[in-house]
Formats: sequence, C-alpha cells, structure tokens
Amino acid sequence: KLTVGELAAAEKLAAAAVKNKPTNDEYRLQWAKCLTKLARYDEAVEQPRTILGGKTAPEIVRAAALEQMGQLAGLGSKEVQERAISLHNKAIELADKLAADDDVMLQAAAHKVLLQAHLAVAERISAGDWQQKEEFVGQWITRASGIAEQMIAAGESDVSVRLEVAQSALLAGGRLSPPIDPKLWIAEAEQAATELTPTLNDETAREELNWQLGLAYFHAAEIQHR
Repeated sequence: KLTVGELAAAEKLAAAAVKNKPTNDEYRLQWAKCLTKLARYDEAVEQPRTILGGKTAPEIVRAAALEQMGQLAGLGSKEVQERAISLHNKAIELADKLAADDDVMLQAAAHKVLLQAHLAVAERISAGDWQQKEEFVGQWITRASGIAEQMIAAGESDVSVRLEVAQSALLAGGRLSPPIDPKLWIAEAEQAATELTPTLNDETAREELNWQLGLAYFHAAEIQHR
C-alpha cells in the first residue's frame, strides 16, 4: 500500500500491526514510514525513538531507525535539520558493517539503508551552507549510484532505484550554483520508467511510477527556470 501511494490505508494497516505486536520493531519502523508520508511528524518520530531506546531491535532495524530519524530531522526546523547528517552518518556506519555479512537478505537490507542515507546526505548538503558543496554533493550521489547498481546486479532491487537516484540528483543538483545540467539524469529516469512499465500489471503501481517520473521532470523544470 505504501509503495503504490495508498498512504492512509498503509498507515491503518501498520498501526494495527503495531497494536497487535507492540514489541515488533520492524512493524513499528514501517508505521513510522507511513506516518512520515502523511506528515504526522510528531507521531512518526516517536516510533524510531522507541526502537532506539529499546534493546530488542536487530542491528539492521536500528540502522534503518537511525536513517528514519535522519529523514525526519531533515523535515524539521533549521536547528533540527543540522542534526540530520549526523544521524545519516550513524546509519551508514552501522549499515556498512552489515553489508559485509554472509546473509544475503541482511546485505540487501543494509544496501537499502545505505542508498537512502547517501541520497539524503547529498540533499542535506545541497540545502545547507557548505564549502565546496558542488564537489561533495557529486561524491555522495556517485556513491549512491554505485550502491544502486550493486543492488540491481545482485537482484536485490529492480531499476526503480535508478529513478530514485535520478530524482535525488536533480533535487540536490538544482540547489547548486550553477545548477547541474539535468539532461543525463532525466534520460536515466526515463530509461528506468520505460523498463519498469511492462513489468507492472497493477494500474495503481503504474500511476505511482508516473508520479515519480513526474517529480523528476518537475525538478528538471526548476533547474531550467534557473
């Protein structure tokens, strides 16, 4: 439900799951993601805090909870936003260790956290007052793109992660001075959407894909205006 954009339904199901098993940290993390998408930030932040304050969560869930806290911090006041990169880096540090584990499922989950964290750091740097931000944003996006390609090659994800990277690159690159040339990232987004469309039998999933591609076009249009 969350993946195809049915946010209210997703939150209702996640809340019911947590109510049924309040000690399940993965359910609680999923609920936090739903609450974040619905802009219910005060409720959302309580969930990863509960996870990180407890002692039962596996390391991968703790890494994902730290990343979710970073995402939420990035949506807060300027003072709160300053804590976001530290949280993303903590998530990266933890997930990086897990990505070397022999368990392929754990590797996949760690790579997902690493991808989200790298893209988030690029976006935060682009929005902040940093020296050499053009260079740093480029480095973080390049690393994220490498992680995405690794996930595709290992069968951990489809090419939707390329669209995710393209979106972040356009958002972050549009804040630079001068902004990046959007053409290559739009081409990447369009290619990913073209490859994904025949695999989607569900109309809602196709609509969500079009929405994501539309966001990429929006960011590119903002760059062209500048």
